[in-house]
Amino acid sequence: MSSLATIREFIRKRPGMLIGKTGIANFEHWLMGIMTAEDVNNIKESARIFPCLTEFEGWLRKKHKTYSGARKSFGLALRKAKNDDVEAFYLWMKWYDEYAKEIIAEPGI
Repeated sequence: MSSLATIREFIRKRPGMLIGKTGIANFEHWLMGIMTAEDVNNIKESARIFPCLTEFEGWLRKKHKTYSGARKSFGLALRKAKNDDVEAFYLWMKWYDEYAKEIIAEPGI
């Protein structure tokens, strides 16, 4: 597994260690903080924990035929999970894994 895939697997298996209560809302806030830190520190896209997140949003919009704006995948996951915050978290992670495997061609996912 690549190191990024390993980090994401850790987040999936033990989200409470990083985001407190498991759920899409806490995950979104945590991820936005990570992304801000990556931006401030000029981390290359390929070295980010969730690389190509903007492209992921576009991929997801096409896949689910929805036209909401950037960073709306969190809300879409919550709607698809019928407002179950925990289920939405795992659904979002599943979608990102599909994207990483299909588009980024990241090994080990």
